Amino acid sequence: MSAIETTTQNSEAVELPREPTSYRHTIHSRRRFKENKRMMNGSIVRMAIEEGDAKPGDEPGTTDFVLSFGAMKYTVVVSNEPGSDGIHNIVTMFPNRF
Repeated sequence: MSAIETTTQNSEAVELPREPTSYRHTIHSRRRFKENKRMMNGSIVRMAIEEGDAKPGDEPGTTDFVLSFGAMKYTVVVSNEPGSDGIHNIVTMFPNRF
């Protein structure tokens, strides 16, 4: 799995990893995960990070990992800038029907 080159909110170049263990849930993303339990699960989050299309997020300093699977599209939004421990936050996630 290769990293994705992107930028932080301060326009600094950074490589975004494709390794799911490089990410952790925020309180918000954990809540969204529980709310969408029927549609989102750990395997989908992992697959989105590992295999999904990466595109700039709607918010500065974020990237969307988008996974199309069957009749669904899953989006996992992550922070481009890691925390002091080197782990990136999963900001939010949501399923969409095509």
